[in-house]
Amino acid sequence: MSKTSWLILIGALVASPAAAHVYLEGKQATVGASYKAVFAVPHGCSGSPTVKIRVQIPEGVIAVKPMPKAAGTSMSLRDNIATPTTITATS
Repeated sequence: MSKTSWLILIGALVASPAAAHVYLEGKQATVGASYKAVFAVPHGCSGSPTVKIRVQIPEGVIAVKPMPKAAGTSMSLRDNIATPTTITATS
């Protein structure tokens, strides 16, 4: 393996965050209707628990309200504006 290949491999391993298997329980939303996005997090990877989820809100969404489900989970809106652009959940 060349020196460049090793550097790319090391950079990818160091820079990439843990990839949890997060998915939306409801896959489709109707335009103009409300939508309750429920994120399912069955497990982390390689024995590491998932401790943080960051959701970027797409343009056009007019209202967002985080609703923590599990005890010990906190949620915060990144932007202190009427329409937030990011929601972060940590445990």
